[in-house]
Amino acid sequence: MKFTKSEYIIFLVAAVIIFVFATLFYFDFTSKSAVGQERVVGSITLKKRIAQRKYSSQVIWEDIERKEPVYNNDSIRTADSSQAVIRLTDGTEITVNENSMIVLSFATNEIDIQFRGGSITAARGDVGGEAVRQLNIRSGETTVSVAKSDVQVSGEQEKDISLTVNRGEAKIRSGEKEEKVKENQKVVVTKDSNQIKIYSLPLKPLSPLPDGMLVTPGNSLTVRFAWERLKPEQDGMIEVADNETFARVRVARKINGDSVSLNLPAGSYFWRLRAKNRNNGVVDMGDVRRFAIIRESPIHLVFPAPGQVFQYTNANPVINFKWTGSDMAQEYLLEISADPGMARTVRNIGTPDIQLAVDSLGEGVYYWRVVSVIRLSDQVYRSTSSNRRIDVSRKKIVIPPRPVFPPDGNTVRSAVLRDKGILFSWEKTGDIPVTRLTVSRYADFRGIVFSSTSNTNFLLVKRQLDPGVYYWRIAGMLSDNQLTEPSPAFRFSVTEAEHIKLLGPADRSEIVAEGTYGTVRFAWEKADLYGEYLVQISRSADFSQIYKDERVNTSYAVLSGFSPGTYFWRVILRKSDGSVLLQSRPNSLFIKDILAEPVILSPRNGASFEYDQLGEIDLTWKRLEDANLYRLRFYRIENNRAAFITERDIRRNAVDISDMNFLGEGKYLWSVQAFETSGDGAKVIRKSPVSKSYFVVTMNNAARKLKFITPKILYLE
Repeated sequence: MKFTKSEYIIFLVAAVIIFVFATLFYFDFTSKSAVGQERVVGSITLKKRIAQRKYSSQVIWEDIERKEPVYNNDSIRTADSSQAVIRLTDGTEITVNENSMIVLSFATNEIDIQFRGGSITAARGDVGGEAVRQLNIRSGETTVSVAKSDVQVSGEQEKDISLTVNRGEAKIRSGEKEEKVKENQKVVVTKDSNQIKIYSLPLKPLSPLPDGMLVTPGNSLTVRFAWERLKPEQDGMIEVADNETFARVRVARKINGDSVSLNLPAGSYFWRLRAKNRNNGVVDMGDVRRFAIIRESPIHLVFPAPGQVFQYTNANPVINFKWTGSDMAQEYLLEISADPGMARTVRNIGTPDIQLAVDSLGEGVYYWRVVSVIRLSDQVYRSTSSNRRIDVSRKKIVIPPRPVFPPDGNTVRSAVLRDKGILFSWEKTGDIPVTRLTVSRYADFRGIVFSSTSNTNFLLVKRQLDPGVYYWRIAGMLSDNQLTEPSPAFRFSVTEAEHIKLLGPADRSEIVAEGTYGTVRFAWEKADLYGEYLVQISRSADFSQIYKDERVNTSYAVLSGFSPGTYFWRVILRKSDGSVLLQSRPNSLFIKDILAEPVILSPRNGASFEYDQLGEIDLTWKRLEDANLYRLRFYRIENNRAAFITERDIRRNAVDISDMNFLGEGKYLWSVQAFETSGDGAKVIRKSPVSKSYFVVTMNNAARKLKFITPKILYLE
């Protein structure tokens, strides 16, 4: 199938459109531009399990963590067994229970919460100030308005809405109807008829508060349940369950008075009151309240370790305090005291972080601990760690600096001193603000060449020093102008060795060039100076005529184009302006050509002879003048493949073929290669190409006819 030109254009345009919109979708998916466009209206003060947020201009939900800010027009939702508490900037606390969703919207004079389903609690009874903005909770055509009140709202956007006023009063409007709801009243708005039904709650629970959170350092907590006293003719009962339908009642107990204490493990619970009138049998049910017992992990101190000692000389030491964090704590208090009972407080510092640096502790013994602070509605929980001891002491003797570079016994070139200088470095403690460097020609420092100071741990000295041996040491200068003990002295030498050391090829070495023109690698010792290296090759020792030169920045150069002969080479280090910094002594080298290929004399290539003629045939080749070793290799050719048989090294240029006891009928390939070796034969100086030839061995009829001479009769014993 072939496409027309117009169809290709259509496909191309479609591909471009897909790419552009996919790119735009990706950036929209991953960007957070809405953060910078909306103002902060609150923050997450507590999160249990999964809570998510969606910015107003995005469609993607993302997890939100405790202490993160909440922005105007943000959507917040929770999952199963999850909960989030939002503290608005005016002090309002919104508790979003499991499987609930809201949208926050701050107008000029009012706060709107779009309720999309689930269950929420709005606590505004403690909001301060005279001009308190009205809070509106909207769900479809139903609006709940509160000023300084605590309310609970539950239901679904397309179903009935339930409102309970726990403190203060509220207004509820559905369609054209509006009602005022007082404290301890409950309202149900039916979706179909927009009918508002108000119920007075006959039983009034007091604590725990709706959606209350109780903190315990252990696995369980004794919870005090309180309510307004029942009527004399009523018999009451308290029920505590794991779910809102009370399908699984954990505790059901008759009550007397106005409170009862129950020990419950950490978890989420629902509780209610039930009372029966003994006279008429009427049963009153109280409103269902949710509360949670949250286990708070204890704080563990991390650093400093118990009994750790901090020493200083002049300035107080900087001590880093660190401890393990809490998932719920909004603040930590670092308490430092002069006694183990923590009665004589030295410092009390608050921080939202899990570490703090303190530099105000002078000499003495201190004890420290950390208090975590958890604020939930009108309650404050504090958890205190154990305490630890630390010692802060002032050092009597300051450790002197320790010399590092140049190391003891180092050698420095005069050219390096002129061009770069010499960098002295050392190690010192923070108690030493200034260091004095001293250089002398004598180990006892009776004669000072120069002395200088530095407020760092190094000093670059650029000055000319005469060749010879020098000694250097350092001493710390304290803030009171006192000197520490001097450090051990290090020795270094200044030399006038201005020559670059050549590494290879060695002087008077012989190198074999591959082919007509050879390649040679020249290497030298890298100098301590910056510059460009110039490699010069000459045919004469005085370098009057330069055969080849090369500029490099490395400590080697690979040059080619050498024909056999004698050469001289040297290396020059130059500055950017062309002036010479260093130069090597010249080395000579002799480049040899490879040995010529041996010329095979006999037998001729492809010769054939019978097996009984082997004693009359020699393998010979032309002798090469510089060769002192020849290597022969033999192969048997079968099915056009050469199988290696043996190898022999000989000194002469001929070999008797009858010595080859492996020969039989067949075709054979043999090769010869010439070598020039050192006197002891351990090193190969040159070698030639390999010369090859083949011959054929046949069997005549006499050789093929065998005559057995074994007797016809054999006797066995």
